Amino acid sequence: MEHYDPEKAARVWQRVQAQPGGIREPESLCTLIAAENQAAAVFDTLARRTGKPELCRRMAQECRRHSTWLKGICRLTDCDRPVSAGAAPTREPLTVTLRKSYGSCLRTAAACDSRREDPEYGHAFAAMAEKKREHCRILLEFLGADPKVSRRKHR
Repeated sequence: MEHYDPEKAARVWQRVQAQPGGIREPESLCTLIAAENQAAAVFDTLARRTGKPELCRRMAQECRRHSTWLKGICRLTDCDRPVSAGAAPTREPLTVTLRKSYGSCLRTAAACDSRREDPEYGHAFAAMAEKKREHCRILLEFLGADPKVSRRKHR
């Protein structure tokens, strides 16, 4: 007969109750995977359209790595579902692509930040959030260096 340890039981219940509701929702994980796939496609396109192809390819590779991590979490949590590969962006002006990518990176970073307290996968979400913030900084540099960006008049 096993000995019941109330302290151990309390720690287990704390972990169970501390899990955010959205962490194991397949739709939210599938949305993040699709966002990472789309970001990888955008960065691959930016590699051909900016003066820093190596940097853009590295960012695309990081997005694909995040997608793989998220797929692994899906499989471990029994919410494995098919996800779109991410369509290549349309041929829109570079500034528009950069602005859209910046907004998408911010949303993905926020989604990952909201999951960093997960006891099992929080470390992966924290790492992804930090990389997405790095991508945001790089996109800001691209936007700042782009001479085609319209300067708004301040009143």
